[in-house]
Amino acid sequence: MPRRSILSILFAWLCLAVPAFAADGGHDHLPAHAEEQAERNTVHNCFIHDGGHVYHAGVGAWIGRSSHNTLSHNEICDFCYSGVSVGWSWGYAPSSAHHNTIEHNHIHHLGWGKLSDMGGIYCLGDSPGTRLVHNLIHHVWAFTYGGWGLYTDEGSTGILMEDNVVYRVKDGCFHQHYGKENIVRNNVLAFSMTDRGQIRRSRDEQHLSFTVERNILYYDRPPLLGGNWGFADGYRFDANCYWRAGGEPPTFPGNLSFDQWQAKGQDRRSIVADPRFVDPERGDFRLKDDSPALRLGFRPIDMESFGLIGDPEWTDRPRHVQRPEMKMP
Repeated sequence: MPRRSILSILFAWLCLAVPAFAADGGHDHLPAHAEEQAERNTVHNCFIHDGGHVYHAGVGAWIGRSSHNTLSHNEICDFCYSGVSVGWSWGYAPSSAHHNTIEHNHIHHLGWGKLSDMGGIYCLGDSPGTRLVHNLIHHVWAFTYGGWGLYTDEGSTGILMEDNVVYRVKDGCFHQHYGKENIVRNNVLAFSMTDRGQIRRSRDEQHLSFTVERNILYYDRPPLLGGNWGFADGYRFDANCYWRAGGEPPTFPGNLSFDQWQAKGQDRRSIVADPRFVDPERGDFRLKDDSPALRLGFRPIDMESFGLIGDPEWTDRPRHVQRPEMKMP
């Protein structure tokens, strides 16, 4: 397996992050001609780490005004802000960032209490065809608010979040500020560390914000769902497995019991049951054979398939990083 030099990583980052370069030094807008627009780049099997020490808002990988790009099998860690940022428009205006794929990455130890409003994967704007699939995200610690795992910010629309494992983040495993028609499916969302909710919906809008189906939500501190949930047709939950460590029954927005929540039309095929993880306290979210989540159609997630691939000399390199214990700010 060839080693990725720092120059090759920087070049790949520039290809994704910068719309285009020209003889005059570049553009601050999307070039009008398609052949001048950056797209269809791949960053694969890179160890991207320890950035943002001078400019704290730097991220591991940024896809701005660019489409049809792929980030796969990378390990991204030890930044002061988000691990991956994808999308570049606010609100519901048409976007030039779509059909991007973020898959099989290991993203962890971000923020370190220096900045706020951040995520393991941060999304922005209308992003049809964008897929965040099979990523492992953990230890995302913001200064004040934020530190989310999967974060769909202003106007994020048309994004699929599937087969991810997100745990021990600060303010929510999935948070949507506002957006439309996103799908959160077959994820493990566990151990959000504050009282902002395991899933958070900040803006109550008069359209379908997202669909949450066939996920496992495992938590040890309430609330289960935080934020604003007033418009009952603005979200759909179904076929999920909920469990609070210790066995206390979950409560839902409006202090509703599970039965009352179902009576409103949500989670009609969902269950409250221990999903039977192998060792959730140690981050092992493999399911035992008798897991009730399997009867809901939950597809087990391969915990060995995140991050770097290749020979052990390469894939073991991140394990040799020594870092202080990450503590809540």
